[in-house]
Amino acid sequence: MSTFNQSKAEVVRKYDAFAQKFNEIYLAGTTRGRVAMSTALDQASEQLTAAGEFTTAQGDELKHFLSRDLDQTVADMRHMSEEAKIKLNPSRLAAGALSSITRVLEASSEALSKLSEKSREQLTYSTGEMTSSGTLTCSACEQTLYLKTTGHVPPCPKCASTAFTKSY
Repeated sequence: MSTFNQSKAEVVRKYDAFAQKFNEIYLAGTTRGRVAMSTALDQASEQLTAAGEFTTAQGDELKHFLSRDLDQTVADMRHMSEEAKIKLNPSRLAAGALSSITRVLEASSEALSKLSEKSREQLTYSTGEMTSSGTLTCSACEQTLYLKTTGHVPPCPKCASTAFTKSY
């Protein structure tokens, strides 16, 4: 993180604390969706900044990184929803059950698709940025990196590129 003059382990601890606080606030809310997520991100940043966990600038940077990770998760869920539609075998399901599942999947897919479209540009991960565990793919050479824990994005070991996409 550019604004952190601390060890990587300390930055990872702060990211994880921020993610946990976001989760507590989001789950305590009564609404779901992008607006509720944005509100929970703001509140988590404000609360942890007020508690002295990090500066306002660090909170803004953590908020950006967690927001990007959440957007990637939404995109991955949308993809899984599309795969589920394809893989469900209609001949095995009763017509009523199939109809209900289809409506739920279509509604979920539409909502997730809208969120995905809004966040697609923000899903580029750059060397030095903080991210949660997952698979990073180099945008230049398609080399795959596997992050087992929260950490900083390294340069590509194959071509030294600094831009990646992510999946889980």
